[in-house]
Amino acid sequence: MAQDGGYVVSGNCSYNFDDNYMFKLYNDCNVSQNYTVTDPTDNVIDISGAVTWSGSKLVLGSVHILTGATLTIAPGAVIQFADSKLTGILTNIDVQSGGKFVVSSGATLTSIAACPNSMWDGIIIQGTPFKQITANQGWVTLAACELKNARRGVFVGGVVKNSGGVLKATSTTFRNNYIDVEFMPYAAPLNALGNEPNNISSFVFCNFIGDAFLNDPSYTDFFAPIGGRLTSNTHVILRSVKGIGFAGNNFKTELTGILSASYRTELRSTGIYSINASFSVNRACNIIGPGGCAGLKNNFDNMYYGVYAQSSNPMKTFTVDQTNFTNCYYSLYQAGINYSTVTKNTFSINTPIAAPLVPLCLGGPCLNYFDYTNQCTGFTHSQN
Repeated sequence: MAQDGGYVVSGNCSYNFDDNYMFKLYNDCNVSQNYTVTDPTDNVIDISGAVTWSGSKLVLGSVHILTGATLTIAPGAVIQFADSKLTGILTNIDVQSGGKFVVSSGATLTSIAACPNSMWDGIIIQGTPFKQITANQGWVTLAACELKNARRGVFVGGVVKNSGGVLKATSTTFRNNYIDVEFMPYAAPLNALGNEPNNISSFVFCNFIGDAFLNDPSYTDFFAPIGGRLTSNTHVILRSVKGIGFAGNNFKTELTGILSASYRTELRSTGIYSINASFSVNRACNIIGPGGCAGLKNNFDNMYYGVYAQSSNPMKTFTVDQTNFTNCYYSLYQAGINYSTVTKNTFSINTPIAAPLVPLCLGGPCLNYFDYTNQCTGFTHSQN
């Protein structure tokens, strides 16, 4: 019997390798639910107008928000999605180009609560290549809501190459997802000066939290202690995008009551993972007074990497300003980045941090660091 309640059968008595076989029977909890939103014909639920979901709903199937349509999740609504892996039916939200998805204050998007080993497949945002205006892009607004227990919470531009998509997240909590948000490559049309404008997606006052092991027990770390499960892998992944903004957010691994304060680094997650992308991590400033910005800072607590950035494109760089890094094993790592700005940040360690159980450390000590630059030039690192 497997950890998730299913059964695995493997092997036979033959000496021929091609006669071996293996199959798994999953727990049928997800299959036996009474779903309130479904389409048994093709397992696709089309949203073609202005639709609002309120109260509690259980969803089985892929919800397609079509061009010109809007799906709104009402304040306080709890929407539970079936596990695609356990039902064999893709279940997610697919915001197509020109569609809108709005999740209101106090609403929750999650897996099936009655099935403890469930996760769901999150939100896909599609767009139109090389165009970055509302009419041509899938648009998702998350406002003071919670998105949890997803394999990948939001996948921006993940269907058509260089198609874009817009995500505006404010005061939203991303909790115990394997990946919270992933941006696929996108380059907006050049402006009149011949420059690529910034992406209009942003994160303001959001919480990226890992405070429990992932529901799906297959998410384990090979090097973690026996029985070690992941709280998440990476909160935000940026791939070849420009100008994503982070202001006043919290990135935190918090396993109080589950493991000791010195829990191993393998169980921690990475805050921002960037490949050939540019981004900014700044205080949230609505009003700038005589003393400068007094808005909330970004915080990275108990991360494996707080910020990990590498690039082969000299035009892609980043800014991390007035940010707190606390008890991160590696606070900030950059490779091949030119002209980055790392200023007025606070780096601190105030609790023991266990060394990771990885091969690189077995032959000697594995040292944590605050700010590491690898083949970078022209950077400004000061007042930290």
